[in-house]
Amino acid sequence: MSPEFEAKVIADLEKTGFPSEFQVRRTIYLRSGRWDSTGTMGFFDLDEQKLRQIDVYAFMPCGDRVSRKNSTHTVWNLIIEVKKSEGGKPWVVFKERRDVIRDVLLWHQDLVSFCNLPAAWDKNFSWRIYENSPCKGLDWIGAGIHESFKQPSEASRPYAAMMSLIKAAEHFHGEHHAAMKDSTPVTEDISEHPTRVFFIRPVLVLDGELLSAELDGAGKLKVSEIDFAPLHVGYKTASYTRERYRVDVVRLSALDGYLASTEKQHDAIRKAILDLGGLGAFTEDEIYNGAKPKRPIESKDPGP
Repeated sequence: MSPEFEAKVIADLEKTGFPSEFQVRRTIYLRSGRWDSTGTMGFFDLDEQKLRQIDVYAFMPCGDRVSRKNSTHTVWNLIIEVKKSEGGKPWVVFKERRDVIRDVLLWHQDLVSFCNLPAAWDKNFSWRIYENSPCKGLDWIGAGIHESFKQPSEASRPYAAMMSLIKAAEHFHGEHHAAMKDSTPVTEDISEHPTRVFFIRPVLVLDGELLSAELDGAGKLKVSEIDFAPLHVGYKTASYTRERYRVDVVRLSALDGYLASTEKQHDAIRKAILDLGGLGAFTEDEIYNGAKPKRPIESKDPGP
């Protein structure tokens, strides 16, 4: 291959989003073995009645021993679309002052499938998910997103990407949910009936500038740089009836930190399963050698 031909191929690739996708997958793989990725993944679009693809499907599987033969199975899945903003054309998220977690729980925006949760967790499952969320304490949510300097006649890339994410997330959530349809939601003994939990999170990764816009106290527009935004997205058709979703928008340069916060949240959930299942006080060796669950002391969790 001549240097000239190689340069032409590289220049052509750089016009596409593939280099950004490569960087997303590299960032995922470098997270000390916590994550894996399949690259593109197909899903069936119920509105258009055809197969489509998302850019990256990342997953973090974890298992914790609950008896000699059994382990829990918790998996955090990120459904990722990668977009690149052109130079000098940032994407702007419109801030709306809201309690993010309250909104997510109120409108059932989380895509979570589970079975055999510890009985002590049943009533406060969603709140425990958010004890270590990057959204905890956040007092705003994205109510919309604008691609700066776009011609009015041009299609909205952020909107199209989020619609793909929503449909893909529903597809994979449906697969996990169907796999557990014959299982019980809670159990009195996780050592005999180990917990299984699957989280699905749609994520839009932007290779470029991400800004936020809001009105200040005087009613004037204020624009700031941000790395991350939870976005409230509404979508409803005859095939997709959930209506309200949360999509996380993350700058590519901040993706490593976003993955780290997701790992922290996942690890806290794993610990809560063992604690509330009565096994949190035991080592893995003790559990392997026959330690039995102890009924946890009931505590009152914070409510909405």
